Amino acid sequence: MSGKVTEAMRQIGDWRAWLRENIAYAQRQLGFEGINAEIPAVVIVGRRSELDAKHTARYRELSMTERLSVMTYDRLVEAAIDLVDRGTQ
Repeated sequence: MSGKVTEAMRQIGDWRAWLRENIAYAQRQLGFEGINAEIPAVVIVGRRSELDAKHTARYRELSMTERLSVMTYDRLVEAAIDLVDRGTQ
């Protein structure tokens, strides 16, 4: 796993720990009503064409176990287009 993905996962863990300790502040003062520390997270890892099979399998495994999705820019754009298409139907 790349160092950047490891760092992103650490940051997510840090934010979740902060949120667990400051949930009332986040909900009331910051206006994030209904948020909780187990909220899903997303890590963007680059372009699909740049990933090898080993990394793809590892990122897929992380997406199933860590309450986060690891996706490429390509997948993010496809998901955004899909949302727009569904919104215009």
